[in-house]
Amino acid sequence: MSRLIFGSFVLEAEIRQLTRKLAGEDVRVRLSGAEVAILEQLLANEGVVQSKEDLLAIGWSGRPVSPNSLPVAIANLRRHLQGPPPEVEIRTLPREGYLLKLASGLQLERLADEPVTPSENGQDHVAAPEETTADIPAAALPPGVPVPPTYVIARPRLTTQQRLVRLNIACLVVVVIFVLVTVHEWVPVDCAEEPRGTVCIVDDDQHDAAALELPTNAGQRLIAVSGDAWLEIQRGVPARDRPVSEPARGL
Repeated sequence: MSRLIFGSFVLEAEIRQLTRKLAGEDVRVRLSGAEVAILEQLLANEGVVQSKEDLLAIGWSGRPVSPNSLPVAIANLRRHLQGPPPEVEIRTLPREGYLLKLASGLQLERLADEPVTPSENGQDHVAAPEETTADIPAAALPPGVPVPPTYVIARPRLTTQQRLVRLNIACLVVVVIFVLVTVHEWVPVDCAEEPRGTVCIVDDDQHDAAALELPTNAGQRLIAVSGDAWLEIQRGVPARDRPVSEPARGL
């Protein structure tokens, strides 16, 4: 929030209030939005003539108004600013416009904005200003007078790194679940070519497959061994066509 100070007057445009100190007391006057905009324009251009057209556009944002609106606003400002000793004068220049003169200089006082308190979880952050809370258009503010912003609380957005971490965790969980579901179905088998044929042995630490009495004339047949049992399979003969009495032990 900012204040314009000139002589004994203080203009607070954001709340449309003009204050004057008289005999140690503050006399406050409520101004209209057009009066505030016009007074700010005249103060910011002290000693420079402002045309009627410019003041109409600034005071009413280009809206069509009665031709008497500007003289009425000027008359109200003169009434609020008059009084001994004379500190502010608004002159009327025929066919030119209006000019403001000050007996003392103009000061701009910037008040500290109220800090925004973050949320309890610390995740919210203050976003960039989106709009002004001033009652007058930003274009009507005099040079050097900052427009107070409105702060909004925005929802936190995940960064690319955070998204990748979450994706990796999800993939790891899926892999662990898959391993837990399928590990009991995995059976290690070791196959080797021997003179008696191809022998495939299922790993079993409690049995010695070499001690089994396997056929010696297997040729090109396949012998499957698991623990103390073995099964001889003839190549080229589908399983559905083989007799149930196929040589086997323990199966």
